Amino acid sequence: MNDFARAMGPLISLAPQYTGLDRRHVRRKVGKLVLNTARLMQGLMERRAAMRVQSGALSEEAVARLADTSTRLSMDMERLKKEFRIRQAPPQGDGRTPIGLS
Repeated sequence: MNDFARAMGPLISLAPQYTGLDRRHVRRKVGKLVLNTARLMQGLMERRAAMRVQSGALSEEAVARLADTSTRLSMDMERLKKEFRIRQAPPQGDGRTPIGLS
């Protein structure tokens, strides 16, 4: 069991008692929320990093670390999508593909 699933265990176990929802359904919804939040944060970090790179405020090593961090975050998000069996919505006009919460 991964850290996220372990942390969400108590919350998910209470869900049926209070909402009458299926645990798997609640787990998937929480997973989608976490992934959307991570995707939003990733976009913000990428824009901020691009501004810093363009201004010359970062060393080559810092740029390499940023690229590595972004790659690892993307890989972790893909792993979580598989774990929660979440499919991504088709691309929208801005090129982003949000994870639906419906």
